[in-house]
Amino acid sequence: MSSLRFEYRFSSTLTQNEIDDILLVLDGTFSKATEVEVFRWKYLENPYGDSLHMIAYDDSLSGISRSVGSMGFWRNDLDKKWPAYQCVDVAVLPS
Repeated sequence: MSSLRFEYRFSSTLTQNEIDDILLVLDGTFSKATEVEVFRWKYLENPYGDSLHMIAYDDSLSGISRSVGSMGFWRNDLDKKWPAYQCVDVAVLPS
């Protein structure tokens, strides 16, 4: 049985712990740290509305956070008529 668990959240329902988990994965994957202000602007203050987030957790790990992956679907509507999501900020921590 896999120890991976996936959580799906809209931006408006993310807890501060989940935001920290996403930022931990992004910072551990990319060489440039993701600033909280940029995350807030991009996802929480998006004029199109809620973005969707997937957070992957490995429950076999110990420690403060068990997050190992993250994927953001940025709300980016087309012509203000059609709801659309753009897959961005895909990150997986190296093993």
